[in-house]
Amino acid sequence: KRQMSSDGEDQKLLSNQSPKAMSFAARWSISDWFCTLLLTAFGLWLDRAPPFMRYLPPQEHDPNIAYPHTPNALQRVPVPLLFRLCFTLPLAVMVLLLALLPTKLPKRILVNEAVLGLISSLSFTLLVICIIKNSVGRLRPDFLDRRHSPIAP
Repeated sequence: KRQMSSDGEDQKLLSNQSPKAMSFAARWSISDWFCTLLLTAFGLWLDRAPPFMRYLPPQEHDPNIAYPHTPNALQRVPVPLLFRLCFTLPLAVMVLLLALLPTKLPKRILVNEAVLGLISSLSFTLLVICIIKNSVGRLRPDFLDRRHSPIAP
């Protein structure tokens, strides 16, 4: 029986350009991508799920939920910029560093692992935030203004 190989043997296997090495990397990578896509799909589904509902006694003068509503056009950090800061910028930095730094492993495997790590961490973050938000979330700080606004999202 062959026992599980150590990290050094795995690195040696990955650095080899043989088809066996590529099938080893692809086999592990496919299951990782599947789990990441599953995390992403579940997180996006939870993001669209109805929020936690509870009875609200009249709170017309609660200062914690009486902030003014800021329209999308006046937000300090627009959504497209958030996408660039959280995904595009780290991706560009990782690909640039992997292109410039010398390595014994094939570049496509390293880029695959870097992108997989970035997407899986963002997917896991989305999932955890949606679970917490939907289960124990509190009212938005601008709740009263959104409630009285005719175009509240």
